[in-house]
Amino acid sequence: MKKYEGPGCPEGKILPRDGGYTVQFERLLPHPPEKVWGALTVTENLALWLGEMEIDLRQGGRIRIRFPHSQDEVLGEITALVPGALLEYTWESRETRASLVRWELTQQEGDHCRLLLRHTAAGAVKPSLCSGWHVHLGLLADMLEEVPDLFRWPGEAWEEWDRYYAQKLAG
Repeated sequence: MKKYEGPGCPEGKILPRDGGYTVQFERLLPHPPEKVWGALTVTENLALWLGEMEIDLRQGGRIRIRFPHSQDEVLGEITALVPGALLEYTWESRETRASLVRWELTQQEGDHCRLLLRHTAAGAVKPSLCSGWHVHLGLLADMLEEVPDLFRWPGEAWEEWDRYYAQKLAG
């Protein structure tokens, strides 16, 4: 797996919020927004970088994600949808309760796509949330580049990023 090093800050930004926080990642991807949208919404594509996902792609539609590497599961509901540009859903898992995931796609020069991911959660910041998204975004970049042999969870990379975010939060 590549450690995606896009323009700007490669790691996620951790933004404090009342009673919680938002983890924000931004990537400039060398693919058109339509291709990136397909990676976020087509179950066969999602299985290659995120997990086994069931998605009812409509406002109020339900989502369910099963992560093969951890046996964890996420349940949610789509709260905002602008096809090709915006996908937002609630996120309920064992580790992260009452949170919200928001994907925004913007066309950029040269048929590139700016991807902005925000995951807003209550309580104390969890390094595992930061490292998990960091690694999954690397897998997303690989999937878009059609790197073979997806999905294999890169446990060592996740552990490395988990230590990085834990140190960042501690100091």
